[in-house]
Amino acid sequence: TKQTITSLSPPSAASSDQGSTLQIYTSSGGLLTTIAWRSPAWKSAGSPRIVSMGWSDQENLVLVLEDGGVVVYDIFGAVVLQFNLLPTVAGNIRVEDCQIWGAGLVALTSNMNIWAVDNLNVEDPMPYEMETQLN
Repeated sequence: TKQTITSLSPPSAASSDQGSTLQIYTSSGGLLTTIAWRSPAWKSAGSPRIVSMGWSDQENLVLVLEDGGVVVYDIFGAVVLQFNLLPTVAGNIRVEDCQIWGAGLVALTSNMNIWAVDNLNVEDPMPYEMETQLN
């Protein structure tokens, strides 16, 4: 069982230019860290919506964004990994849903294909596409 809880708060009117706040708590409710959530610097302008957020088996917080960006934090809020799930030529394809498990994730895209990563515990994860024939 996981020993941490995550909360994402929308920006307040007073701090809307600073984005949302991501908070990580212990299972007993003690605050471990607070992260000012903004779209990663390597992403395009605008802040893509978070489609899924979950814990890996290494107790890293995994965030999957609608544009295919993946950001992985340790439990103290340090970024340990960032990569694109979708290729840069994906155009208007978006991540619609995503499930995170153990050391991997699987995402359903707007063109009804599935993208997967089997190992998030490596420096350079290798996303791969599985066509579903549903588009």
